[in-house]
Amino acid sequence: MIQAMLLSVLVVTICTAIHYFVLKRVSDTITRRRAEAHGQNLGLAVGAITIAHVIEAFFYTLFFLWAVQGLQIGVLNASGPADKPITLMDYFYFSLVNFTTLGRGDLSPAGHLRFLTGIEAFHGFLMITASGSFLLKVMGGPCPLVREGMTRMVRHSPLSQIARIGGSPRTRVGNGLRSQYLCLNPGGPRIDSSMNLNHPDKA
Repeated sequence: MIQAMLLSVLVVTICTAIHYFVLKRVSDTITRRRAEAHGQNLGLAVGAITIAHVIEAFFYTLFFLWAVQGLQIGVLNASGPADKPITLMDYFYFSLVNFTTLGRGDLSPAGHLRFLTGIEAFHGFLMITASGSFLLKVMGGPCPLVREGMTRMVRHSPLSQIARIGGSPRTRVGNGLRSQYLCLNPGGPRIDSSMNLNHPDKA
């Protein structure tokens, strides 16, 4: 049981890191694009999220194989003939239907593999929910991962004030705030990648 729990912690950590990395890269790419590329942004998000989910399910496949053939803490049984071997594709299929919480029932775990199976179903549901929320933000605007506090800071920053009066910004701003500014002001003036909003009057 302890081995199954440790495997679960490890695979959840890996898959969550993969998911965050993919969403962050997609968000950064969308932020750098023009607001008119709405359909392209949605296509990019759907494609990247689909690939991320498949990769995460494959990682669970590897951990299922490790649990069954390496640690021998459980088995995967097929509902067909008893002498039919369980292939890698069977494990991958089993992982996919668990990750999506489909659960067709033609393959069933036994032993402590059931714990890892339950964790995958829970984690898969969590990741799919996060992906759905991300896609809703992509469809609603160009900034899927903008923090509300950062949004308020950008909107009330000296750089945004310069943009409102049509000035030419010559200040320095960090890369993170610059990305948020471009996201909230896609038609605004271009700014240098090393600007400081705290001192807008300094060249």
